[in-house]
Formats: sequence, structure tokens, C-alpha cells
Amino acid sequence: LAPDFSGQRDYVAAVANGLQHLHDHDVVYRSATIDTLVLDSCGYPQLICMSLVRSLAETGRTYTLCGTPGYLAPEQVALKGHGTAADAWGLGVLAYELLTGTLPWAGTSDELQIYQAITKHGTSGAAPLAWPASVGAAERAMIGRLMEPNEVTRLGGRIGLFNELEELACFRKMHMAALRDGALPAPHVSKCALAVISMRNSTTADPLASVRRKAFDGDGAWTAGWD
Repeated sequence: LAPDFSGQRDYVAAVANGLQHLHDHDVVYRSATIDTLVLDSCGYPQLICMSLVRSLAETGRTYTLCGTPGYLAPEQVALKGHGTAADAWGLGVLAYELLTGTLPWAGTSDELQIYQAITKHGTSGAAPLAWPASVGAAERAMIGRLMEPNEVTRLGGRIGLFNELEELACFRKMHMAALRDGALPAPHVSKCALAVISMRNSTTADPLASVRRKAFDGDGAWTAGWD
């Protein structure tokens, strides 16, 4: 994606909307990475990987260390148990990747070093995140709120992830209600999706007639001798 937050903002908000729906039902997702999101026919990102979903209805926290290393929250790495706030941190990492094209800890591929960087993030003496000039102050502040080391004060814990994003400066001019209802035009819709939408809206008896392969009407000589 181009470094223009008008598009990335839509994706971040749409993912937050899906996560808040799960959180409202006491479910933690733990898998909102750039590799596990797909766009539907309207261009909206969908949460499709349910292998790490966990209900928190009875315990309120879970202690399994699972997920993509670069997206794990500090409390997950520390094995202190985690709740839905871990999804807010993961969304912050996703937003950073959408804006910069890389993970916050891209300097290493070693899992232990990634865990060390996550644990140190936001503490005294830790190196600050690298920001390209294209990322504005409002976007940096939003990611900082999502990647708050203290899960208690992390964005989303007060009135919900999507609702609290709506209060931030970089989302105030966005039609969040329309996005929640699926009525906001997405920044990218594939040509294949547009073709599907056109086919659904077609009033012809066979909307694929012009591209459908015709049945072979030859004499079959070319298959002679086949077993």
C-alpha cells in the first residue's frame, strides 16, 4: 500500500470493528496479522483465521503463548496471561506495518530478539520506533496508544477498540458509522470482485454468456488412439 493514511485508516478501523465485535462477546482473536486478513468483494478486510480464538467468558484471561511473534503483546511474551487488550497491541503492529511496509522490529528475524524488543518497547532507554516522514503525528499517536506497554491503559479498554479509535484525531473526519454498516466505499476493490458484483446485479438470464466456453463440436479425431 502507498504511504497515504487515507487507505490504511479504513483498513485499521474495519479490523478494529471486527475485533470489537469479538471482544463484546468475551472473545480474544490473537491473529490480526497482515497474512491472515483477506478483502471481501466489497473491499473490506475480514478476520478469517479462527485457529487462535479463545473465549474469556469464564476466566477473563488466557495464558497460552501463541500467535505470530512480531505481533505478540508484552503480557503474552511475559506469560503473565492476557485478555482482549492483546488484540489492541496486535492492531497497533498491523497499523505500523500498513503505514511503513515493515514490522516495528524488522531489524531481526530471531524470535528471542523480537521478544526482547517487544518487552523493552516503551521503557526507559528503549530505542524509539523508526518513523518515515510520510507518517504524520496523529497516526504515530494512534499507534502509540495501541502499542501502550501497560495493557490497563491501552486503547480499547474503556469503551471498546472501535469506539475509542473513533475519538482519535486521525479518525474524526471519517464516517465511522458508515464503515461499521459496510456503507463506506473501500479504498481498494479488486477487478475480480467488481466482476462478481456486476454479475450479481445483472438482469440478464446468463450474465456469463459472453465469456462462457462453448462446448467442443469437432469430430474428435485428435483424440484417436487415446486409452
